[in-house]
Amino acid sequence: MKQFILICMCLVSIALLTSCEKDLDEVTSQIEEISMAANKTSVDPNELPETIIDYTIDNHFETYINESWEAPALGFELLMANGTTVFFDENNNPLINEKRKGKGRRGGGGHGPCGCGGFGEKVDVTDLPNAITDYVTSNYPDAEIKRAKQTTEGDYIVGVKGTDERIILKFDEGGNFLGVLEPHAGGPCGGNKPPLTEITTDDLPSAVIDYINSNFADAEIKFVGTNDENGDYVIKLFVDDNRTMLVFDSEGNFLFQRP
Repeated sequence: MKQFILICMCLVSIALLTSCEKDLDEVTSQIEEISMAANKTSVDPNELPETIIDYTIDNHFETYINESWEAPALGFELLMANGTTVFFDENNNPLINEKRKGKGRRGGGGHGPCGCGGFGEKVDVTDLPNAITDYVTSNYPDAEIKRAKQTTEGDYIVGVKGTDERIILKFDEGGNFLGVLEPHAGGPCGGNKPPLTEITTDDLPSAVIDYINSNFADAEIKFVGTNDENGDYVIKLFVDDNRTMLVFDSEGNFLFQRP
């Protein structure tokens, strides 16, 4: 039931971007086919086509893939950790509606009938407002902006990487700083993410610490949290400058790893 509600809320946030634009009704129909397919099966996110993984890392860098499914001959459905649902067609093309992309930034028609805003689009770092680049330069002088995008609500999401900083920052359309985002920060549909409470490594079960020491001894731990809904532990760490997300159950048993 929760998954069905999530699909309804986000159904038209994403539509098809291919070599030609498709009518919104046609796109909606395709997404419905994927989400409601009777033969849809669960897929390990790490086993998704490489083009899909690369796309989510590049365009949804503020979160990660929590669960994923494949509808044979139709496409893929991905549930991100921040509550966002992303769809791809059978050729691994992201389902984004070119006609509506960006229209919601100033109160236009960027929202679907379920009332869920779009995901936004990638922004070249050189095109960011000066206020954003100035903020990063002033507050993270040794860091570099690596990725950026603008949501259909107009906010900017910026990935910053430095010697000690590897964080996601959020700014409004005018470039005013709004806060730091973690992977479970609510997506464009809002309210669909499991509540996550930040904790310290001292609060982790010994089994989690042992797993990290055995498998990621040289990693840099950047965030530790617990899911208030099911008690899972979520750890964000960096290995050779690459982000890795680890999730354990409430007893400290390893569940999965995500890029």
